[in-house]
Amino acid sequence: MRVQSLNFSSPAIGCADGYGNSSEQILFALERRGMHCIVDWQARPVGDVRSQYIRDREYEECDARLYFVQPYAWDRRTRAPIYGWTMYESDRLPDAWFTKMGNVDELWVPSTWNQEIFSAATNREVHLIPLGVNAQDFPCRPRRRGDKLRILHFSTQAGELRKGGDIAVKAFAAAFPRRKNVSMTIRSTWDCSMRIDDPRIALETGPITTAALADFYGRFDALLFPSRSEGFGMIPLEFMATGAPAIFTSATGMRDYANFGMAVSSTPSPALVGVGRGADAPAWGYWYEPDFDEVVDRLRELDTDYERVQAQAVSEAAFIASEWSWDRTASSIIERLDYRLGR
Repeated sequence: MRVQSLNFSSPAIGCADGYGNSSEQILFALERRGMHCIVDWQARPVGDVRSQYIRDREYEECDARLYFVQPYAWDRRTRAPIYGWTMYESDRLPDAWFTKMGNVDELWVPSTWNQEIFSAATNREVHLIPLGVNAQDFPCRPRRRGDKLRILHFSTQAGELRKGGDIAVKAFAAAFPRRKNVSMTIRSTWDCSMRIDDPRIALETGPITTAALADFYGRFDALLFPSRSEGFGMIPLEFMATGAPAIFTSATGMRDYANFGMAVSSTPSPALVGVGRGADAPAWGYWYEPDFDEVVDRLRELDTDYERVQAQAVSEAAFIASEWSWDRTASSIIERLDYRLGR
């Protein structure tokens, strides 16, 4: 390994959003490979002490810098090689990103869908560095369904149109009209203004640490995640690693692991990025609308054939643990860091 130390820039560590959860796991995996990591960009403290020993290190200039955050934060403040690792949720990138992308020496994305999007938007080479799941943090725990089927819809911003919370609510009502032995919990990391009239559906809000996620997932028999677009989509992969079935959209970033779980088909539709979460990127480009009838059918399949579906999920969890490890991610990172230094 030529690169021995790394300045790691990320907006959050240890929090259960895409960048926060992944940041912590990436740092641990790199440390296991002998990389010395310094977190040097406003890492939001969220109460997970496991990452404290990395976050509190005294700042020093390292062999390379990695921005794991959207390009608005990418700047050129070091002579060391700089790497930008990011993702987007429609097939058209924000105009403001293009200037910022010039501040990094290499451009990385976590999914083949994003690799296609970024490659079409720039003449630069775009490298695929996949994310992963930690089988120790998310051990396989086979479910035993009780009298009530318990379903989870979980996202950082459950009220954002992109996340498909509206689809989840409507599909739940269509699959289980007037049934009292089913329930759904909608969990939003940040505050959410969704209107829910069904007494069988509960809304929970608030941050949750990576360490607490496995026990939280264990409260539910299945995940319903009909997202219209994900740069990668951590939540379905984590949930399936625990040995439970997940219904999710087999497009955008999630298509890379759509051979697992209960993936549903989708069709392109105009993207409304940012709708439902205040001032965000404008609505443009395309994402993918999951097939509503197929989502409903999958929910009914959970209800009528849960033992078979859950057994399949347990079998697939072992493959997810081996094929989607954070150590694989760390190996991919180190390969790219060493490649540029060794040229």
